[in-house]
Amino acid sequence: MTAPQAEPFIHSGQLAGMLIGLRGAAEYENLMRSPGRAVMVDAQSMGHMLLILFILFANVAYLAKRSREARP
Repeated sequence: MTAPQAEPFIHSGQLAGMLIGLRGAAEYENLMRSPGRAVMVDAQSMGHMLLILFILFANVAYLAKRSREARP
């Protein structure tokens, strides 16, 4: 949440760089060639994809039920 506030300091040269969130930490670990806990971002991404699939499945099931009820 502080990235937009810190951005002017990067452009003025007062800050050399900024790591934003878990992805930024994972990218830094890869640059340093010492993978740590942040590199496990893939697990978080898979969790998000699974959640999206559940939401899509629930919406399809709801629409199917609604269309069955609408038939005379």
